[in-house]
Amino acid sequence: MELEELQVSKNIREGLLSFQDYSVSKWFHHMETLIEKYEPPLSEEVGRDAQQNLFEALDEFTMFYQEGLRLEDIDAENWRRDAAEDCEAHEILPLFEHLRDIWAYTLDIKDRDKIGIPELLEAVKRNRKAVEAVEAMEAVEAEKIDLSTLEVYYDRNYFKCT
Repeated sequence: MELEELQVSKNIREGLLSFQDYSVSKWFHHMETLIEKYEPPLSEEVGRDAQQNLFEALDEFTMFYQEGLRLEDIDAENWRRDAAEDCEAHEILPLFEHLRDIWAYTLDIKDRDKIGIPELLEAVKRNRKAVEAVEAMEAVEAEKIDLSTLEVYYDRNYFKCT
């Protein structure tokens, strides 16, 4: 097993991927909620630490998925403008550009029932295969893997949003 595979396997056993399908398949809804519904958490009252943590997470997300987030349609500038208007309440914050750019991408999503960022889709597929492999290993090596722990994290329906 490669180091990355070992880490993914460890993450599975610790339940770290149990929320993956929901969070990934609905990520644009989470962004919408962040932008439209929860303005106070991004305000000055919450403090710089919360803003900095969110900025760093958005920065890492946009850098890692930069290629998949690229807008190539002729309407890209319109989406950026519309996204800037939607994110206007957060314009003074350092994370504004990330919010705007990610939100502009969501405006371009043609099929909202699919994971639109290719790199993210590949990671989900890889992780799903790994969850299935860990479960299959349990059948062969029952004493090494506690299936009940996997079931607590993932249930028998490992991919709840598919």
